[in-house]
Amino acid sequence: YSQTVPQESNAGTYYVWYYVQGDSNHNDSDPACVTVSIAKKDISGANITLGTALIYNGDQQTQTITSVTVDGLTLTAGDYTIRSNTGTNVESYYNASQEVRLSAYADTIVYEPDGPHRNILRAIRFGGYPEMVRGLADAVYAGGTLDANMGDGPLWLESQAKRYRRQVTHDGVYAEATLLVIDDDQETKASKSEEDGGEEHEEMDL
Repeated sequence: YSQTVPQESNAGTYYVWYYVQGDSNHNDSDPACVTVSIAKKDISGANITLGTALIYNGDQQTQTITSVTVDGLTLTAGDYTIRSNTGTNVESYYNASQEVRLSAYADTIVYEPDGPHRNILRAIRFGGYPEMVRGLADAVYAGGTLDANMGDGPLWLESQAKRYRRQVTHDGVYAEATLLVIDDDQETKASKSEEDGGEEHEEMDL
C-alpha cells in the first residue's frame, strides 16, 4: 500500500486495493477493491505516413510505415498491426481485411475502360488529412491500384506509373490532391521543356 494514488497509461483492466489506516484510537479498515478500466483507443482515423513508395519490379516487396499518429500522439510499433503489406504484383498489395490502409474522399474520378475487367485511371481529385493525401498521391503516381467505392459498388482502377501531373495543396489541417494523366504528346512536350530548362511536369505544393 502507498499514500500515492496509482496511475497507468496502457489500456486494460486494473484492480486497485485500498484501506484506511487507523491510529491509536481506531483500527485499520478492511481492505477493499475498486476496478478501473482504460479502454483501447480507436485508430481508424489515424494519420499514416508510408515509407518509400513501391514500384513494380517483378520481385516481392514490402511496404513500410514510417509513422502512425492519432490526435497528435505518435504510436509505437506495438500499438498497431500491419497486414498484407508484402506482395509481388500490383493487384496483390490491397487486402480488404488489413487494419491499416490509405483512404480519402474523391469528388472527381475519370477512368477509361480497357477490357471487361480493367480500368485505367485518367484523372482524380481527392482530399483528407495531409499525411493520408500525400501518401495516397505518391501511391497513385508510383502506379498503385485503387479500390473506388462508387454507387454501383467497388471499382478497381489501375494507375500508370509516373505518367501523371500531380498537385497537392493543404492548409495544415485539410489537403487536396489532383492527378491528371499526361498523354503521349503532352509527355513529349514536358520532356522537351525539361531539356530546355523548363519546369518539371510534376507540381507539388506540400
